[in-house]
Amino acid sequence: MEISDQAERLQNLSEKHLQALKDGVTSLIVTPTHEEGRTVTTVVRDQMKQEGLITGQEHVVGRLQKLNLSESQQRDSMNYEHGRVVVFHKRSRGGFRPGEQWEVSRRDHDGPVIVQRHGQEKPLDLDTAQNFEVYAAATTPVAPGDQLRITSNFRSNGDRFINNELVKVLSLDEQKMVVSRGNGKEAVISRRDLVHVDQGVTVTSYSSQSKGPDQMLCSAPVRSFGAVDRKQFYVTMSRARRSMHLYTDSIDGLRQAVCRTGERLSAVELANDAEAYLQRMQEVLARNTFQAKRTANLQHDIEPPLGPTLKEAAPEQDAVRPAPPRRILEPGDAARLAELRRQAMERDRPQRPDRDRGHSIGM
Repeated sequence: MEISDQAERLQNLSEKHLQALKDGVTSLIVTPTHEEGRTVTTVVRDQMKQEGLITGQEHVVGRLQKLNLSESQQRDSMNYEHGRVVVFHKRSRGGFRPGEQWEVSRRDHDGPVIVQRHGQEKPLDLDTAQNFEVYAAATTPVAPGDQLRITSNFRSNGDRFINNELVKVLSLDEQKMVVSRGNGKEAVISRRDLVHVDQGVTVTSYSSQSKGPDQMLCSAPVRSFGAVDRKQFYVTMSRARRSMHLYTDSIDGLRQAVCRTGERLSAVELANDAEAYLQRMQEVLARNTFQAKRTANLQHDIEPPLGPTLKEAAPEQDAVRPAPPRRILEPGDAARLAELRRQAMERDRPQRPDRDRGHSIGM
């Protein structure tokens, strides 16, 4: 469904989602990016409060937002701002143990990164970046009736919670939160473990791979097209058991976005694609130039030649050609060129004879 107005589009999506919940049908909203997910969540939660689906006192819960830094980025001290949290998943030099969370206290000039925990300070060895992850401190509002998403594997009060698991909040106080899990059982999560939860009204396409709701809703406006490609679109559209509804503000733009393969190219592939693209542009420019000359001749009643002259078609070898204009590749150009090259290779690949002559196919 194409709705250009953002408020109207989100309102329609919210009403569709809440109607399914009232009818006892499982419904899940998918967004290409976390930013779009936050926008949709705000609208849906406000509507749920008006409908009485979210009740009781709202608590602001501190959580950890993963920064998704590469190992090389985690070795750079410039990425350790004050207040960020280092979570260890392996034993590391300096006495750090798995599961421990250390907050960045300061970053000395041309010196080590200092982290602190319970009043104790230690230098962080950045050469062991493969043993930990860096997070930013964030918050999320939680109230009874909210749906939350588990963001990391952890144990709390004897129960094991799995990454990307969805739970519904039944009650919440200053010490604990009681939730209902997918199997219908209740579990208790201590407040100190709530750093591993986030809102679960919306999920990304990646997180939706293990889900199978009755109804799936997708919000994909133009601003999120950078995260849309063929694989992402297939995952989004194939999760629902009964119905799938797509909301966007540009059908034509979405059609172009889902044609991207989403494959990552090496530097050599990007260079080859750029060279092929420039060569193709030169050929198009030459054809357009000849067509423009032909049109001008027709307008002046001059009999045009049947085609470019030999000199125009194949200039002398010693002639100096002007350098073609340089063009910066647009996002998606390299992927489209790679897809065209792959299709050409598939088309030119010789067919292998059937070795098993006695095997009948299609019976």
